[in-house]
Amino acid sequence: MAAPTEADVLSAHAVENQAIYVWIRLPAVSEPRAYVLPWSQKAAEQLQTAEQRAGERGTGIKVRLAFDSSSRSDESRFYAMPQPPRPPKNAQSSSAIIYQQPQNEGSQ
Repeated sequence: MAAPTEADVLSAHAVENQAIYVWIRLPAVSEPRAYVLPWSQKAAEQLQTAEQRAGERGTGIKVRLAFDSSSRSDESRFYAMPQPPRPPKNAQSSSAIIYQQPQNEGSQ
């Protein structure tokens, strides 16, 4: 089984110049995991931005996991999940109101 590349962030706490503590849920694993990431100003800012965007969107936060050196350094580690798509509109159930102008009987 390949190592997961991302996980759901359940909780996170950054301690400046010390570490970023994250509580995550890995795909297909029922128990959450706690991780300590080395302090990085860039990662802390990404976490803060992701928290703000997730709050605005009403979604969660994901973290990209870098278990090897193949991850790109320009890639955001933390990001807000996109909003789920809206449910499809059901055209059959909409009852459109159609205005019909009354005919004037005297103008024929």
